[in-house]
Amino acid sequence: MLDNSFIYNAIINKKQEDNIFIATISTLDPLTAKLSPDDVAIPIVRTTDLTDLAVDSRIILLKIMSTFVAIAIIGTPVVQPAPIQLYRCTANQNLTTANMANINGMVFTIPANSGYWEINTNINVRNETSATPDVKFDWDVTGTEYSVIVGRNCRGGPYVATNTTTLDLCRNSAGHAFTTDVYYPLPAVNGNSFISEYSIVLAGDEDTIFQFRGSQVSADAENPTTVSGYSHIILTKLNLGA
Repeated sequence: MLDNSFIYNAIINKKQEDNIFIATISTLDPLTAKLSPDDVAIPIVRTTDLTDLAVDSRIILLKIMSTFVAIAIIGTPVVQPAPIQLYRCTANQNLTTANMANINGMVFTIPANSGYWEINTNINVRNETSATPDVKFDWDVTGTEYSVIVGRNCRGGPYVATNTTTLDLCRNSAGHAFTTDVYYPLPAVNGNSFISEYSIVLAGDEDTIFQFRGSQVSADAENPTTVSGYSHIILTKLNLGA
């Protein structure tokens, strides 16, 4: 690592302007860079001030004799989110009150200016006893810059025995706001019911955090409603067609 005074002396007093290059960081340990995308990565050293180097950072290199020295950062890499992301409920979670509670693990962030995102929410939920405290879900959203392209479409179906051939959809409604409580009837049996929600949003100028929440409709602590650990969210990055 070189002190900056040495670098400035090399540039100003020894006329090293022809030995200045633009490069891209390849690795951090060892520290290497490429002068162009097709080049082989070469070892470099850095000045004492460069503490924020990252892979794919664009930098200015000064060649002093046979040594390349990174003297400035001119561009930081943009980390793109994965095109498909999975968020799982971390464990079975009991709902025992009518107050909305965060569903563990079912929270994600849509980065600012990252385009269109499809949100598929799939919930397995059941009553632990024969009581029927129906369930409701909504979203706690931090950030207001996003746009809703396809409103929150909701569907819920009750548990049916394995020998039943007809599924009775108890709930099928569309266009709800994220912050709206949507109620889903549950059967008076200890069997899993399936609930799904679908929407598309466009990222805005700030990061937006989406937290899925749930509660009983009528509080019944002695007869909990359980959101299964099989519940999950699939978040998919979309490309806008012509």
